[in-house]
Amino acid sequence: QDRDGALDTVEMCTRRAASCSNISLRVQRIAPALAPLPGGDVLLIGGSERAAAGTSEMLYVASTGRFEPAANAGERRSGHTATGLKDGRVLVVGGATGGPSTRAEIYDPAARAWTAAASPSEARRGHVAVALNDGAVLILGGVDQDGAPVRFAELWQPE
Repeated sequence: QDRDGALDTVEMCTRRAASCSNISLRVQRIAPALAPLPGGDVLLIGGSERAAAGTSEMLYVASTGRFEPAANAGERRSGHTATGLKDGRVLVVGGATGGPSTRAEIYDPAARAWTAAASPSEARRGHVAVALNDGAVLILGGVDQDGAPVRFAELWQPE
């Protein structure tokens, strides 16, 4: 990261080789989200560029050790969460593209496609989302459209 928090490289480490390497991103990003996928690949979602909110999604392909373009989400965002679901899909919630969002989307790595998901009731960014053992996702914290703390949690259920 540079001084203003823009991410332009990702450090990827392997357990087997006990080594790390820096992998360059094509575009600097501020506040993106990363989610591990089945098979060792990693999805990088959003983040804002210096010039505009939201960048294209990228897929780190473990077998090649490189990032490649991935299908774009329906909403550009930063400050969002990306949570791996039990079935291998990824839930992306909230974030901002000017103001916090209530929109939720799911990335399906098998189809390499996005679909809309049930949205939480409160717009938020800078929050936390945790996958629970029963498949639900607990969404809590963050700030709302006025910058005030969101003081309640929501339970998102997979469709």
